[in-house]
Amino acid sequence: MKTYAICVIFGILALGIFTAGCISPPPAVVITTPQDNATITGSDVTLNIQISNFAITYGSDMGGMQTEQNQAGTGHVHWYIDVPVPTTPGEMAVTANGTWQMQDGTSYTWHNVLPGTHTFSVELVNKDMTPLSPPVYQTITVITVPGSPVPVNTQMVTINGSSSGTMSNGPGSGMNMTDGNSPGATPSK
Repeated sequence: MKTYAICVIFGILALGIFTAGCISPPPAVVITTPQDNATITGSDVTLNIQISNFAITYGSDMGGMQTEQNQAGTGHVHWYIDVPVPTTPGEMAVTANGTWQMQDGTSYTWHNVLPGTHTFSVELVNKDMTPLSPPVYQTITVITVPGSPVPVNTQMVTINGSSSGTMSNGPGSGMNMTDGNSPGATPSK
C-alpha cells in the first residue's frame, strides 16, 4: 500500500510539473520608442513596439474582421492618440475617427501631431477587433514642439543643371534631397 501511495504522489507531482511547463506566458506589448515623457521636435511621432507571446495575423477587411474566429495568442495591433484605451470585453476596440489606427506591424507614425502634450497607446486585440482578456496595452505621454530637427550636414547639389537644391543628412532622418521646389512641383529648367 505504501508503494502505491508513493507512486500516486510522484505521479501527481510529475503531472503538475509537466502541466506547468506547458502553460504559455501571456501576450505582452511594450512601446520601445519614444520613451515615456519624451519631447519630440516636429509634427511626426513614430512609435516602435515589441510584442511577445502573440502572433500578428492579417485580417481580410474591416467588415470581415467582425466575424473572424478568435484564436488565443493571435490578432493584430491598434494604435491610439489622445483617447483612453477601449477595454470593454466583447466590444470592438475602436475610438473616434482620427484617434485610432489598425496597423499589423511593430511601427506606426502619427503625422501632423499638433504641438503639446499627447498620450499614445498600443493595444493587442483579437482577430474580431475586441480586446484580449485581460486587456494588453501600454500608454505613454509625449510632448511635441514645433520645428524640425537641424540637419547635421547640408551642402548644395546640382539637379537638372541647377544648383538651387540642398541635400542633408540629418540625425535619424536618413538622406533627404530637395530641389528647391514645393512637393509635387515641376523642377525648374
